[in-house]
Amino acid sequence: MAKVGKPFKLTVAALVDIFVAFLFIVIGVGSKGWFTLPTKFGTDTRTGLSDTSSEPKGQAAYALCVISTLAASTALTAIAIDLITQLLKKKSKKLSKIITLVTLIAAIVGGNFGIIGSIIHAAWLGAFYSDSTISYTPGFSFYLTVIGSLALIIGGGLARRARNGTRIGENS
Repeated sequence: MAKVGKPFKLTVAALVDIFVAFLFIVIGVGSKGWFTLPTKFGTDTRTGLSDTSSEPKGQAAYALCVISTLAASTALTAIAIDLITQLLKKKSKKLSKIITLVTLIAAIVGGNFGIIGSIIHAAWLGAFYSDSTISYTPGFSFYLTVIGSLALIIGGGLARRARNGTRIGENS
């Protein structure tokens, strides 16, 4: 029976990390919890990122977060292909470099765009409501997107580390 090496374990860890990051980003970008505004009736109004995209800064933040979602799905696909090629023992050095590079670039780009888009959105809304009596509170979607983006960057780093080792069946 083939011994599972450290690179395979790191690839599985990267896959799980990127999958969780992808879920956090998709839920964060798609949900209506970006910010909470109290209303005069005592209930909170939750608004989604797409609801505030009529303003140019809102559109920029929305676009960056959507790009983050697309990059996360690209990184998830690339790391899944990497895992499958390791399981099938069909991985060449050239394919390994390409898949790792795609995963790493997608993870870094997606993670940074998600963080930047979230910060732009939060700063823009904070400035928008700073002169009013309305208290603006970032919601769970903001935090999910930021945490998912950070996890995506970490997953890209794990995928990069996994490439430097041996394949399944080789002594690690």
